[in-house]
Amino acid sequence: MADPFTIRIFVPDGDPEGVRLIDRLNWTGLGIVFPRAKWQEVRLRPEVQRTGVYILVGYGGQDDELPTLYIGQADEARERIETHYTGNKSKDFWDWGIVFVSNSGGLNRAHVTWIEHALVKRAKEAKRCYLDNGNSPKNRRSARRKRPIPAPS
Repeated sequence: MADPFTIRIFVPDGDPEGVRLIDRLNWTGLGIVFPRAKWQEVRLRPEVQRTGVYILVGYGGQDDELPTLYIGQADEARERIETHYTGNKSKDFWDWGIVFVSNSGGLNRAHVTWIEHALVKRAKEAKRCYLDNGNSPKNRRSARRKRPIPAPS
């Protein structure tokens, strides 16, 4: 049996369908869930200026009821999501965004690259969504293990 835990959900604007900040006791992470319509407010939050992983979710015109996902990572999540909101890499399909960052600054580029890889892999294995990712992130952890260990000089 799994160990029990507590999840806290903070709703900063009082709308349970709006922006939600989600954390778990004894966890250094923070999840931010928001509708696309609230991005202009969310982008001002200091949490989205951290290194993190994000998922954009929508129902982009597919014939069945499976959602379309885009999974990404960035040194500053806000900058990357902004390009998907308005920039030349705009993704029009998404209605919801989810960002995972660290409260303690404990995530770095290597961490979020591996988390992105793991999320894309799980999404493909589950076959419960369409992925809008153009390429698959590499598993940097296994790539490092395959390198030969240099001989001592």
